Amino acid sequence: MTQDTKRETPDSLLIKSDAARILGITPAAVVFLERKGLLTAIRTKGGVRLFNESDVRELATKRNLERAKHQVASRDVLKTESDSIRPLTRTERGR
Repeated sequence: MTQDTKRETPDSLLIKSDAARILGITPAAVVFLERKGLLTAIRTKGGVRLFNESDVRELATKRNLERAKHQVASRDVLKTESDSIRPLTRTERGR
């Protein structure tokens, strides 16, 4: 090829169960995300929802980053709290 042009390929389309599997949620939750505007569905003539794979994977990445951020914050809180824990003295134990 002598032309230096990019040829865009169409995005793969996923049915809601495949989108749910990638996101780690139920198909009903995928519909909920669509209703909230976080995912956009294309409808077939038969009413089947199809989702762009790149949109689903982008949302999955965002969800994973949020989950990781929450885990790090929780770990930091636990570490801070565990630093202040000390064994009870005999008097405190009531012996």
